[in-house]
Amino acid sequence: MKPSKAILAAAFALALPLAGALPLQAQRAREPVREEPLRRPRAGQRAGRARIPRNWMQRLRNMPPEQQERFLENNRRFRNLPPDRQAQIRARLKQWDSLTPEQKRILIRRARIFESMSPRERREVRQVILPEWRQLPPARRKVLVGRLRQLQGLNDSQREERLKDPRFVRGLSPRERALLKKISELKVGPGGGNL
Repeated sequence: MKPSKAILAAAFALALPLAGALPLQAQRAREPVREEPLRRPRAGQRAGRARIPRNWMQRLRNMPPEQQERFLENNRRFRNLPPDRQAQIRARLKQWDSLTPEQKRILIRRARIFESMSPRERREVRQVILPEWRQLPPARRKVLVGRLRQLQGLNDSQREERLKDPRFVRGLSPRERALLKKISELKVGPGGGNL
């Protein structure tokens, strides 16, 4: 049975520290790196958190570590970033380089799912769902993932009915029930309404 997109989105909590290091598209390292201007921080974003061009991280992830470091040392825009931001980028690349190919594929798939969400859904995941998910012990996360799998393939009304079924939510705390409902409401599956 193939895991649903919502389950993967829920499991995205494990990958969030790498979110800045996840590729959006596979690109070959051989392609020349076109420098893009640094983007200005968004409204409400700290000025010290200047955003780097997306294609940097995509291409850097496909380079061997020595080539990554050479690129970073020779790139004027990277050198102009605040030292803490440079250190963060290097740490994320080091973390990415230490992953197995299978772990990288999983994170790439999760990132694509996350990017397919609406801005409202992404905000909900970042600000509400992930913090709550992280507070759960691993055993409770496993229970919720099992319940999410049972919701796979249901339409909105069937899912809502199942979530109201006392037998289905038996053993879940009110907090876990609320989290399960929030995750199940993410419209990231096929047809926009299925998990």
